[in-house]
Amino acid sequence: LLVYILSGIGILCAASLIFVKAGALLSRLCLLVLIMSVILGMMLHHHIVSARLTQYDVAMNMLCSMNTSTSLKDSNRQPLNILIDDLCYNLQKDYTWQLSQKQTTLNALQSQINPHFLYNTLDCIRGQALDHDMDEIASMVEALSSIFRYSISITDTLVPLRDEIHNIQTYFTIQQYRFKNRFLLCINCEDERALNFYLPKLTLQPLVENSIFHGLELMQGGGRVDINITLTEKRLLITVTDDGCGMAPDDLLALQNKLSSPPDYSPDPKLKHGIALRNLNRRIKLLFGPDYGIFVSSQLNCGTEIEIVIPAIDRKPEDISGTV
Repeated sequence: LLVYILSGIGILCAASLIFVKAGALLSRLCLLVLIMSVILGMMLHHHIVSARLTQYDVAMNMLCSMNTSTSLKDSNRQPLNILIDDLCYNLQKDYTWQLSQKQTTLNALQSQINPHFLYNTLDCIRGQALDHDMDEIASMVEALSSIFRYSISITDTLVPLRDEIHNIQTYFTIQQYRFKNRFLLCINCEDERALNFYLPKLTLQPLVENSIFHGLELMQGGGRVDINITLTEKRLLITVTDDGCGMAPDDLLALQNKLSSPPDYSPDPKLKHGIALRNLNRRIKLLFGPDYGIFVSSQLNCGTEIEIVIPAIDRKPEDISGTV
């Protein structure tokens, strides 16, 4: 209130300079009062804001102390604990997201070292292969160039499912050359509308890669990877199944615990595989919330099934509000 009073006095004095024909002494006096009022008002405003911040600090300290105090009744502590838990969760989530974004940006910058040079070089190699009738080499180089373009050029966080399927088919083509067509990829989509729904970019590749290198590669003979896509009213479900060597119960339990626990960003030397799965699971939870993510089941010498659960999003990423 005092701030408004002093400001009013200053304004009245300024008005008197315009509307009242007074002597030079009166004009100087009014100008002096105006300047003093502004200075005093600013000082008082600073004092009030500082006092409020101090009170807020004290209140937060009291809040924390009350939360840990045993003298409060349980009925009084419960809503307070919920408030503090929500605050801590939101702060941790924001910090985790910021950290993840910085790491993603760093990785993107490191991977975008003159990508056009890579594209042009691959195109030259492909051209040389075609000139010498090396069709397989030309096809491999073309597939590799396509994967590079998809991974580096597209900067959107979410992409249509059909783009992910096209990328994974290209990726599998390269693996077929490497493993002499030992493996088979089968994609089953119950509802073709699901192909227009959005999911995080590079979701399928780490899952298929996991199936090949931790399941099928260790087996003698051939193998199969199945991708089944199911669209419900509110969710998009994708399962990647292989008939490889599967996982031992202890390894499966360790991986499931890692997927269900909060991210710690630290490598676990005891965990034989699953780093890519944990990273993807973390991305999904940061984007959509704790109800979504990756779920793994496996049986030794029978195979592994990985299920992705994400919300059903049929709009362009820029039209989505509150996703991140």
